[in-house]
Amino acid sequence: TEVPIPVRPPRPRTAADTCRRWFAAGAFVACGTGLSLLLTLLYLLVRPFSRASYRRVAASYAAAMFLDAMGLVLPNVRIRVTGDSDVPAGMGTSVVVANRQRECDWWVLLMMGRCVGLQGSIKIFLKEEMAKLPLVGYVVRLLEFPLVTGNWVGDRRRLSEQLRGFAAEPNPLHLLLFPEGWSGGDGALAKSTEFAIIERRPLLKHLLLPRNTGFSACLDSLRASSPVVYDVTVAYLGYNGSVPKSLDLSWYVLWTMICGNLPAEVHLKVGYLHTSTVALFLLTSASTNVLN
Repeated sequence: TEVPIPVRPPRPRTAADTCRRWFAAGAFVACGTGLSLLLTLLYLLVRPFSRASYRRVAASYAAAMFLDAMGLVLPNVRIRVTGDSDVPAGMGTSVVVANRQRECDWWVLLMMGRCVGLQGSIKIFLKEEMAKLPLVGYVVRLLEFPLVTGNWVGDRRRLSEQLRGFAAEPNPLHLLLFPEGWSGGDGALAKSTEFAIIERRPLLKHLLLPRNTGFSACLDSLRASSPVVYDVTVAYLGYNGSVPKSLDLSWYVLWTMICGNLPAEVHLKVGYLHTSTVALFLLTSASTNVLN
């Protein structure tokens, strides 16, 4: 028997709850405004002389302080980590691939990174539309999050140059990639199953078939920094396999998180893959597709 995803038990809204929500919303806006001002100063005073120093200071201080502040304001989430690998290390370069189940998956992974000292050094692949949000989009651009339009022909060269620039610097970098994509809806799983049958790929019940075009190009662009790959599977107790209608980052999603719509407990299974193993797998998959 399926049970609902555990969240904080509902209770009648009180005046204290309303005050807490507005306090959290005010804290988010205040912290976001302060972050954008600090990043603007760093962009004007540091970046013209050293792009690497700007990125290091922006990540280690500005972004890290913002995540620490919001981690205290938003409701706590219990994160249980298992698997055959340690959590990502704070140094070096890595690509963290994860599945999508809820709108707040990205926040859960950021909080895991915060607990192990990765706050600020994590950059998320985002849809370009998300960079158009007021305040949030400005910060995303200053922190140089990789943005994709969905048109691989146009994205390839721009993202390759950006990632090669990251790889040429000594700063720690951890790229968070959702190979299932940001789109959801009832038809997402059906399309994934149909494509898996055509390509003779495994049939997945609770996950979408990952896209590997951008992933393989990402590893190729980061080759100079010898990246490692962490495979993270996100799961919630009682998850029934349904796919949310939208997984996009929006003001509505941020508001629901501020209002406490966060899971009480999240399970993360972490696996470690060396780039040579991943390259062999991608080569085998490509050869199989050609033969098919």
